[in-house]
Amino acid sequence: MKHIVRANVEAMLAVLDVRPDALFIQSESSEYTHGCHPDFADEAEMLNERKFLSLDLNYGRRVSSGMYEYLRDNGMSAAEYEFFLRHNLREHCILGNDYYASNELLLIDETTRVYGGDIFSYYVLTKEYYERFNLPVMNTETNMTGGENAVNWMWKIWANIQRLRHDGVPVCGMTWYSLIDQIDWDTALREDNNRVHPVGLFDLDRQIRPVGEAYRKLIEQWSFTPLLPNGPLTLIGEWNVAAEQEKYEDSKKYFVRFGIDRLVRRFRFGTTTAANDSIPAPGQALRFIKRKSSRANGVYGCRADFGARERRNGDSFSRQKF
Repeated sequence: MKHIVRANVEAMLAVLDVRPDALFIQSESSEYTHGCHPDFADEAEMLNERKFLSLDLNYGRRVSSGMYEYLRDNGMSAAEYEFFLRHNLREHCILGNDYYASNELLLIDETTRVYGGDIFSYYVLTKEYYERFNLPVMNTETNMTGGENAVNWMWKIWANIQRLRHDGVPVCGMTWYSLIDQIDWDTALREDNNRVHPVGLFDLDRQIRPVGEAYRKLIEQWSFTPLLPNGPLTLIGEWNVAAEQEKYEDSKKYFVRFGIDRLVRRFRFGTTTAANDSIPAPGQALRFIKRKSSRANGVYGCRADFGARERRNGDSFSRQKF
């Protein structure tokens, strides 16, 4: 895993050398293990922490002491771990997460490990990942075989996405994988059976499936809804400090125009904030708006949440410049 993640980080660095404003969507499976027997509670807990490791390293997030020991025991040196902490590129990333009915696992006894279906479903798992990484999210893979089952699954995932967006999680996309049926996807390409796995929006003769019709209907129904209803997708890192300052100056006009400056003054004077100016610094203003008004959060969208949550998680904050 360390080699794959490092290759990914170095590829991002190479792209950023020529496109410093680039955004990256990395796709990773979102999973949960349910310990159904008391003897397997510790194993389930370990698996539910280990599942984050690839993204922890990719985003330069410090892991727990238990996971650090796990990495060292499995061949990662201290210098290799430090590489990931030094190259923290999370402000350029959208968290892509895949979700299938097989992503939740039941540990029943010593010999029984079975797929649990959508016990928690996409909402709970995505909320867990978002609260850990505080990045915009995109559903990067989902599917289901069968005519009516596939259609129902698609609407179920879409309903989860709408609830997530309603609750403030910036989900910016959904992906049915794939456009056409796959070959041998039922064995994850481990066996050369030349067998069609009917999970596409279209079959291999380019005939649309019922789920394809449903997907087209979904697009037609939601085509006039903003990608992120609660605000624009804004990811700003050190490469765009000048633009950030310009937006801050513009935000002053916004506050005055809509009378939010009065709310800011009441908020600031009623807390331990010592500054006398009525317009807070960029980070303070954004975090205040996120807490006090879901509508006002549209000024800078999900970006307001990064700083506040980062501090709560106790992660290194100095490098983020949010």
